[in-house]
Amino acid sequence: TGVQTCALPICRLNMLALTFADLRYRARQFLIAVVGAGLVLAMGLLLAGLAGGFSAELSQTVRGTGADNWVLSNNAQGRIEATAVFPEADVAMLANTAGVIKAAPLVLVPQQVARVNGHQVTVVLAGVNPNELGSPVPSAGRTLTGSGQVVVDTTVRAPIGSDITLGNHALKVVGRTHGRTLFGGIPLVYVSVSDAQALALGGRPLVTAALLEGRPTRLPEGLTTYSPNQVEHHSLQSMASA
Repeated sequence: TGVQTCALPICRLNMLALTFADLRYRARQFLIAVVGAGLVLAMGLLLAGLAGGFSAELSQTVRGTGADNWVLSNNAQGRIEATAVFPEADVAMLANTAGVIKAAPLVLVPQQVARVNGHQVTVVLAGVNPNELGSPVPSAGRTLTGSGQVVVDTTVRAPIGSDITLGNHALKVVGRTHGRTLFGGIPLVYVSVSDAQALALGGRPLVTAALLEGRPTRLPEGLTTYSPNQVEHHSLQSMASA
């Protein structure tokens, strides 16, 4: 027929040889395509990791309180960053409510400025009662025992025994936590409830949340109970655009 044929193994070798010859000829275009595809994949993974990090850090902080349920003001709409306050006396009322085993106050105030080693650092202020729900378990040093002390996340870079300044209050660093951040890496600094009230709420006996072990059968007016999952879900809505 005039058509030449070749054995299958030889044909495959010839095709491979032609393919590699073409790659050598188009090496520049091939390299650009590979690098471009790699950059697109890397950016996709980076953005996915960033979005996942928002959820992970919020989960670590919310569940790190040890609370079964959170009680927030109706005005907060389930968001812990809303800084919607209610009387601290309501926490004591909740502690004596059927279904509640323990209740502890929390003052959470985002976007506070601390001075650390002469530098300004944006932090989230968390006021807790020592050795109660919400009190941090440090990875180094010790936990809070009273007023005038602070436990900081490692990202603050304040060594144990040093002082940081919040407002006009100098606080002694007694412990350090790891992975306690919110809102894309802003570190939490833990102080006593009374110190947080003095620093951010004009000394008024107000709180932003009650942390509960158990679930109350009734609530003071203007408050709502949320599970940790619900708190995470609603709080993430504030970062939806990011």
